[in-house]
Amino acid sequence: STLSGTNQAQGNYGHCATFDEGGNIFTGAISFGPGYPTSLGAFQEVFAGGVNDIAISKLSPTGSQLYYATYIGGGAADFPHSLMVDQNDELVLFGTTYSQNYPVTPGSFSPTFNGGSTDIVVTRFLSDGTGLVASTFVGGNGVDGLNYMTDNHGDLYRGELVLDEVGNIYVATSTRSTNFPTTPGAYASTMAGFAHGAAFCLSPDLSSMVWCTLLGTDANDALLGIRTDGNGGAYVSGATTGNNLPTSPGAFQPNAGGSMDAFIAHITGNGSTIQACTYY
Repeated sequence: STLSGTNQAQGNYGHCATFDEGGNIFTGAISFGPGYPTSLGAFQEVFAGGVNDIAISKLSPTGSQLYYATYIGGGAADFPHSLMVDQNDELVLFGTTYSQNYPVTPGSFSPTFNGGSTDIVVTRFLSDGTGLVASTFVGGNGVDGLNYMTDNHGDLYRGELVLDEVGNIYVATSTRSTNFPTTPGAYASTMAGFAHGAAFCLSPDLSSMVWCTLLGTDANDALLGIRTDGNGGAYVSGATTGNNLPTSPGAFQPNAGGSMDAFIAHITGNGSTIQACTYY
């Protein structure tokens, strides 16, 4: 166990963590000012200003050695949601940003902020934390990436990122944008309620959207967890206040059970098909 942070009065909030095959520890937090113990040569050694930046650290398996630490952010507020390390020891980050100047790379899927108050961001770091392999915005004209299902502190910043064996990046999240970048043939491409769950798959270099679909009801929905199915699709879990999910014939629980239910769904066919879905 170790402490890590700055001397700012607002403190630092931990949001997510992951590990690599060697047991090294990666932490994702928000920092409200300068002083986070960034490493020499890190991608962003200095606080970018604004409300808060994301702060990333890589530690040894025992927590006794800091391999690298870096800020990443722009001129507003930036939040990490989920981290995972790929087979090249490169850390991949899924988060949200209010910063129109969040660091993105040329040739990425969406190199400019898409409007609304927040965009999703996906960023792949070099293995030593000194730079970016690729970084992109993902979003539409509304609020993207924020979960409005509960009022618990920090629950806005939920959702999950996972990688498949070739490095494709799968994200489960939420959106309130009417023009979220769904792909042709997607199961659902239009909003029907207050917020929808959104699932998408980006190419390893973040240059293209492999598939993207919405999933939800005519009420309030969020996708919170995701796992790949080994065939280009994904299993997702989430929560809903609606009673018209596309549950499948023979579903374990075909109907909503209360004011808010969990649900599980299997998305296949490049986001075009809900092969199975049940309330829980």
